[in-house]
Amino acid sequence: MTRHFLTKLNVRTHISTGIARPHVAAEWEGAIIHLPPSRLLLGGSGPIVAEGDRLTIWGHETKAHGGGAGLTADARATRVVPTVEGFEVTLSEVHLLQPHVTQIDLPKGNDLGAVLTSMRKFVLTRLVALTPSQSAQFDQQTSALRRKKRELLDAYQAQLQTPINRAIHDEDAHIAADYERCYTLAETRPYQRAFRLALMDRYNACAITRMGYPAVLQAAHIVPFSKNLTLRDDPANGLLLRADIHLLFDSLRLSINPLTMQVAVCPDARAAGYGKVDGRVVSVTANEDCLLRHYTAYLKHNDA
Repeated sequence: MTRHFLTKLNVRTHISTGIARPHVAAEWEGAIIHLPPSRLLLGGSGPIVAEGDRLTIWGHETKAHGGGAGLTADARATRVVPTVEGFEVTLSEVHLLQPHVTQIDLPKGNDLGAVLTSMRKFVLTRLVALTPSQSAQFDQQTSALRRKKRELLDAYQAQLQTPINRAIHDEDAHIAADYERCYTLAETRPYQRAFRLALMDRYNACAITRMGYPAVLQAAHIVPFSKNLTLRDDPANGLLLRADIHLLFDSLRLSINPLTMQVAVCPDARAAGYGKVDGRVVSVTANEDCLLRHYTAYLKHNDA
């Protein structure tokens, strides 16, 4: 009988290829993964990994712990070699679990179940032996999360061709490049004053934090622009944000899920103290196409 093991680790240092975010299964096929002794989910020592066992790999997502993709792949254990610190296991039949489920995708609250709750809590390298019921629950929950994420990504591809969406499409190459920028100075272009006044009239406070002190509020474009006046001037492509939130938003460390209107914050920013706004439900009048384009870029940036 084959067993199901779930590991959460720094994939950059624990997989022989050093590839933290594989784009194709071949990049991990035949790789050697270094694993600690297994544990049971509810405590106590677990069984030894054997050839043919199923291994599910969750890579730590923060840059400090390898910059992995979250729930990355399923594989079969072939060659298992005991070591002083645990095991060296050769991976075969690698199957990438795309789109990858990350900490960002886990729902808030206490209804995650024992397995996903453990994935949220584990920081150190861990190898867990799952019971058949735990394995079934894990597969069911992660399949649902991946399906929901795929629907969101597909929705972006299939959305209606509104004028503002056509502008997004026309400027897509510039948008992708602009998303790599992290703005550090307030906008000084002539039209920016009118754009900010329009957003002040709409929101009168930061859309995320509700801070209302004007001196620290900035006009943020949801979708960057190059020369397209629709994207530049339309307040529907804007949010009023506190200066630090603006920086996080422009650098794709923070976004708004357009389906739930919940704020999403990347793991590094959460660890730096911005976790208090993660999951917050906001009320904004921004264009849904713009929000979806930004959120899609955010997902790709934090789950590539």
